[in-house]
Amino acid sequence: MSQFISITEAIDMTTLYRANRELILTQSAKNKQILPTCESFSLAVVNQVLTQAGCQGLRVYYGMDPSLKLHAILVGYDSQDRDMLPPLNTEAEDSGGPIVERGTRCPDICPPPSPLNP
Repeated sequence: MSQFISITEAIDMTTLYRANRELILTQSAKNKQILPTCESFSLAVVNQVLTQAGCQGLRVYYGMDPSLKLHAILVGYDSQDRDMLPPLNTEAEDSGGPIVERGTRCPDICPPPSPLNP
């Protein structure tokens, strides 16, 4: 289950990721910014997911856009650990429903430097 970690552990983990993210890619995928440093989502959008009736938490899936860049996809989950998704083939699906993507992805738009992103 989820737990808090120390700033030291967070720094160690993000440092190790940055040092290895290009190494884990195939040669043809290197230097194409496929793996982001981070992705930011607004409080208003995240709250729309979390304030759904019965929502117990936030789940992060990973997907790729047509240029093969990795993106986080956020959905809520209920007390039985089921994804809270709009039904398929409805207007809710077309309007985006409670599924969030379109975060601000770094690179290209990066936050100011911090211990997690020097």
